[in-house]
Amino acid sequence: MIAIETDAVSSLLERISGGKTRYICQFHVQIAWPQMVVHGNGHFYKTGKEGIRRRDGCPTAEYEASKGRRLWLGLDGEIDED
Repeated sequence: MIAIETDAVSSLLERISGGKTRYICQFHVQIAWPQMVVHGNGHFYKTGKEGIRRRDGCPTAEYEASKGRRLWLGLDGEIDED
């Protein structure tokens, strides 16, 4: 493991980029989505599809009922029906 002082890295990046430093980070978070959601008069089962809600960037998972009805459950608990 290599330990690097944050200030030293920031200083180096600023010198290289002329003071216009941008930090780009990418990460993946695994979420244990429930296998089933009860909503309205139906039971919806997880399809395995995950996404991001466009309006606010919240992670979501798709669920489907037996009659083809679908919904998306957000990590914040909000449900959006297709």
